[in-house]
Amino acid sequence: SGDHVILFVIDKRRIRDVERLFQVGLTFF
Repeated sequence: SGDHVILFVIDKRRIRDVERLFQVGLTFF
């Protein structure tokens, strides 16, 4: 289950990056 936790953390980080990209895209458009 350790790998599961690592995947969860990576997913959270990825979600944060996607949200940041989304905000930048909204400000540009």
